[in-house]
Amino acid sequence: MTISKTLIRLCWLIVLFVLTYSALGLFYQNGGSPFTFTTLRGQSVDIYGQGIYRYDTIFFSAGFRGNDAVTVFLEIPLLIIAIVIYGRGSLRGGFLLADSLATFSTLHSRLRLARHTIFCSCYTPSRFLPASSPLGCCGHR
Repeated sequence: MTISKTLIRLCWLIVLFVLTYSALGLFYQNGGSPFTFTTLRGQSVDIYGQGIYRYDTIFFSAGFRGNDAVTVFLEIPLLIIAIVIYGRGSLRGGFLLADSLATFSTLHSRLRLARHTIFCSCYTPSRFLPASSPLGCCGHR
């Protein structure tokens, strides 16, 4: 089996970036506190108020933090094992690496879309475009 050194380097970058972001989401606390927010429709929601999820509701921030815990303690070690086994030239390592990368891409793209649509207040087909897109809804980043 041919080993791609570029793929291995890119996978280590993925490990670094995803581990950093997920560890921040899981462990960073800025000393804020939960607060109640009244929506445009007059409903009261409880906002988490801490860390990088400080503007999310308590329900969604718990889900995002749970995802961060799974990422830090399960997905990242599995990806590291897959990189090492693939680097040794194992076909099974290649399959494991492909599966790990597919899991990362689908899970984190779904969370990006979910986070974008939570904050999006308009209901047009453009809400499914990336927030950085000029056609994206409400421009939330």
